[in-house]
Amino acid sequence: MPETIARRTIYDQFMVALGDGYCPEEMAELLGLPIATVSLWLSRLGNLASDFAASADAPPPQAATPDTLPSLTLVYTPDVLEACAGQVVTFTANILNDDVETLLETSLLPGRPLEATTEVGAVIFAAITSPFDMGDLPAGGMSSISFSHKVSEHEARSGGELVSRLSVRATSTGSNAEVTDQCCARVKLSSGGYIRAAG
Repeated sequence: MPETIARRTIYDQFMVALGDGYCPEEMAELLGLPIATVSLWLSRLGNLASDFAASADAPPPQAATPDTLPSLTLVYTPDVLEACAGQVVTFTANILNDDVETLLETSLLPGRPLEATTEVGAVIFAAITSPFDMGDLPAGGMSSISFSHKVSEHEARSGGELVSRLSVRATSTGSNAEVTDQCCARVKLSSGGYIRAAG
């Protein structure tokens, strides 16, 4: 619980920094977050704003539809942008409850790695192989978990990317409907040095 509260405070500070007009690099340095995480949060917020603006003139929906704004967001990012053999890459999944209601039985689920096998040189990192219970998530709350992978010599020589996919599922107490989201994290594999994602 303390860690969840601490991370939620960081997200709140991110929103304040956004309102104050900080650029992504400044926000990453100010909050001590990887620039990849800040960029993805900004992208997700931008998508939500676009969806909201596009539907502003439409009549209110009478029932939930597939186009309804998600009530949770999965932000899944690595701690580096590029990695070499022997390096440990840490992937962090942040689950944000965007709803005004508590989400019940929040679970992380394995992604669909077969989608990535057609990518040249892709190396799949399966963070989990079965559903992982993250518990209930209060309105506006955030829950986090990290996974690590050590890059092998063989993987580094592939010249592709280390690809990891996750999805999340929960039940909204407001509508009793299942809500989901998914995210894919990628790290460029290199036989040389690596570039840290933190600003």
